[in-house]
Amino acid sequence: MKKLLLTGLALLTAAVTNPAIAAPSLGDVVTCGALNLECPEDPFVKVGAGAEFGLSFGEFGIILLADFATGSLTLSNANNSDLPDGFELLPETFVQFRGDTVPFTSVSLGATNGVSNFDASKLTLDDDGFLTLDLSGVSFLPNGSLQVQIDQTAAVPEPTTWALMILGFGVVGHALRRRKVAAPRVALA
Repeated sequence: MKKLLLTGLALLTAAVTNPAIAAPSLGDVVTCGALNLECPEDPFVKVGAGAEFGLSFGEFGIILLADFATGSLTLSNANNSDLPDGFELLPETFVQFRGDTVPFTSVSLGATNGVSNFDASKLTLDDDGFLTLDLSGVSFLPNGSLQVQIDQTAAVPEPTTWALMILGFGVVGHALRRRKVAAPRVALA
């Protein structure tokens, strides 16, 4: 009986503790696109540890790193040795990201460090969840970086989650209903 009750509680706990996705997190797939910059050959990557994308510019190679962490995107100077004093990007330079696992729903500018000519007006998010950063004329010092806060639509629990939760309630209810009440023992001396 205890095993049945514990199994039901375990199923219920597994179903209830499955959190809704609120921001890019490990394992999410993100897509990269750019104008006047180049994304990697494989524009689809899973969010993990370290920079997900190296954005390159012609013969200079990788000049910017794009790193997604829980709830944010950080663009930073890749400290390319060909550009020791930092750099200013060309007019009409854009980079675009999209959350493929869960689309982006809102963005805001976070901290900027060693970056000039960039403000919140250069961030746009369209109805399809494409985040576009207008990097035209933006300057990055050697250790420059900018951060964008990102939110995503909360996930609706999958049917299997609902099934596990209902099954857990059923098992707990069944165990409680079948529990036998111990009869009082009378000891005669």
